[in-house]
Amino acid sequence: MVKGLKVLAGKGEVNASPMRDSTMLWIEADIIELTQRLDRDGYLWIRHFLPEKGVLQARAFLLQALGQADGPSSEKRKQIGLISKQHLALSAPVLAVLESPLLFDTMGQLMGTQVVTPAYKWLRAVGDHEFTGLHIDRVFMGRSARMLTAWIPLGNIPIDQGPVLVCQASHRSRAFERLRSTYGQSSVGKDGTLSGWLTDDGASLQHLVNPYSLDWRTADMQAGDVVILHPDVMHMSAANVSGSIRLSCDTRWQPALDPRDPCFRVWHNVDGVEQKGERERM
Repeated sequence: MVKGLKVLAGKGEVNASPMRDSTMLWIEADIIELTQRLDRDGYLWIRHFLPEKGVLQARAFLLQALGQADGPSSEKRKQIGLISKQHLALSAPVLAVLESPLLFDTMGQLMGTQVVTPAYKWLRAVGDHEFTGLHIDRVFMGRSARMLTAWIPLGNIPIDQGPVLVCQASHRSRAFERLRSTYGQSSVGKDGTLSGWLTDDGASLQHLVNPYSLDWRTADMQAGDVVILHPDVMHMSAANVSGSIRLSCDTRWQPALDPRDPCFRVWHNVDGVEQKGERERM
């Protein structure tokens, strides 16, 4: 990817630079620097984090379940509806990726404590010219201030297939203070679809904040890569203009002892044990 590449950010176009690569920091187990970079940039891109074979097995399982071939998807112009098929997210080959012990371990190290993840997964199959609009993740899952997201590409996702597109440092930039205090304090549906988007046009963000504060980042993703996101960093997906289905999933993570969003009834720990949400424990 070249610096200043034009990327279709939903319905608009933005200039994006390559994501900062944090793979070596993860290999060297430099948790201090990883934590500082996450705090500074709002994301960590770690390549080859998950075993490629397992990710591709999960992808093949999902494509078979959808009855789709990994080919042109022009006949499927809308979201294909994986997010409503939670039984697929919780199937053995998919859950082995989404709740990998590596994720539990890394999230635990970044937060400095044991973590849990909701059984609900934001699993997406994105068709031709579809995308996820601009948002922050905090509006979809509240209570804990220390929540993190792992965005997981389920297969190779080049720029034209719609990888995650992050507005670097937007979680702490003074230019975004008003948005954080208004939109960022709202609470929307847990599904992460249109109901929680700030906008469907990434280019329009320049009219909401100082345009000189915008620093868009993305990258060609490979099976096994993971992008860890701060809950307040603005991000979206680039539009999928590849003609093929894009499969990906968001998973949320938080400290085990923190308050839990009551919208999510079941939570998993590293042992896979189901733990009840707040409503069930009251």
